[in-house]
Amino acid sequence: MKQQTAGRSVIVLIAVLAISVVSVVYSHCQIPCGIYDDPARFTSMAENLTTIEKSMNQINTLSQEQKPNYNQIVRWVQNK
Repeated sequence: MKQQTAGRSVIVLIAVLAISVVSVVYSHCQIPCGIYDDPARFTSMAENLTTIEKSMNQINTLSQEQKPNYNQIVRWVQNK
């Protein structure tokens, strides 16, 4: 009887450890922490910033024209 209880305890312990390790391995938020290729995220953010700046400049340029092309303005707003 004691061997069965000890065997079950070992199985339960192994299961708990396995579940604990899996939850630690897969837990990651979207805040850059250096674990999951943060340089690529920063490169992507810099590209997004460049795109937004270009969109804002194009919107300003198109809006100042004598006859603004509203279709183009809408496209740049959607891009931004």
